[in-house]
Amino acid sequence: MRVNEKGPLSFILDSGAAFDVLDTEQAKALNMKLSDETTVRGAGEGSVQTAVGTGLSLSLKGLEIVKPSITILPIHSSISNNEGRAVDGLLGYDFFKHFVVEIDYARNRINIYEPKTYQYAGRGKIIPLAENRGHIFINSTLVLADGRQLPARLLVDTGAKMAVMLNTPFVNAQQLIGATPQIDSVTGIGVGGEYRSAVARIESLGLGPFTIKEPVITLSRSKTGVLAGADYDGIIGAEILRRFKVIIDYSRQQMIVEPNKYLNEAYKYDMSGLVLIAEGPSLKTYKINQVLDRSPAAESGLQKDDLITFINGQPAANFTLEQIRQMFTQQAGMEYKLGVRRNEQSLTVVLKLRKLI
Repeated sequence: MRVNEKGPLSFILDSGAAFDVLDTEQAKALNMKLSDETTVRGAGEGSVQTAVGTGLSLSLKGLEIVKPSITILPIHSSISNNEGRAVDGLLGYDFFKHFVVEIDYARNRINIYEPKTYQYAGRGKIIPLAENRGHIFINSTLVLADGRQLPARLLVDTGAKMAVMLNTPFVNAQQLIGATPQIDSVTGIGVGGEYRSAVARIESLGLGPFTIKEPVITLSRSKTGVLAGADYDGIIGAEILRRFKVIIDYSRQQMIVEPNKYLNEAYKYDMSGLVLIAEGPSLKTYKINQVLDRSPAAESGLQKDDLITFINGQPAANFTLEQIRQMFTQQAGMEYKLGVRRNEQSLTVVLKLRKLI
């Protein structure tokens, strides 16, 4: 994106955001006038200061969007570390409500259409959307390993990496913690800081006429923030949506999904037991934010705040954070020799992957 002719800046296409967002530091760099400061909550358990910026224009590959205002949030400092790349803003509800947005995950491309003239001509399936307070929802059914079938109202969230996240009230009401084999107390990061969750695998999830088999789901344990809310049951995220071409059409209150080449890929989860974040000016310093109990990482002696410096003899900075995460989901039994810096000490550790869920 370009903002007031400055950029390019990196925005997340985020249907789960109730408004468009520009990072606080970017707003200051653009000398934007700020007003209406207040406090809001996001996925994290903390709160953040927000303001309203006025007098701006956004452009996206020739698409010019003149906006009277935009929400200003300090997202770069939290989300960028978790993404492993600079994040300067979010394109949320304000963007989606004005256009028909087609996300072609298989081609890494989005197409933007005017709602009045848009006509769909493909073979995808239409899923009704319900809109409420800047969010869009679908109705789904979760089938658990014990055979229970749970209706769920899920927010469609293209900005969330996971397959499904279930909110704390739903998790508690259905007694999902401990009900199936799961990994407990995993740390995630969102707007508002860190949050805790468990991770499990269910039998299936319904997405319109499609049955999503054995997805990995995240069970919120947050006591505050949006994940602790009871307005809806959870979110459906990009790990499911990327298996389709997704067309989100607010004007007709529908989402169209066309299966792509990723449809039948197995749903994998980290096999290392490491929760990593990226730090430093170029986000190429990889720090261990958490070591899961009884995991390969714990058994190899890795610790929180260790820095990964080498992977199989190559500098860790040669890889992106996403590439490293993908390495650690590939195949049980694979081994990686890691160079590690712990305070002033340099270590070598062998990490052997094992399926955790």
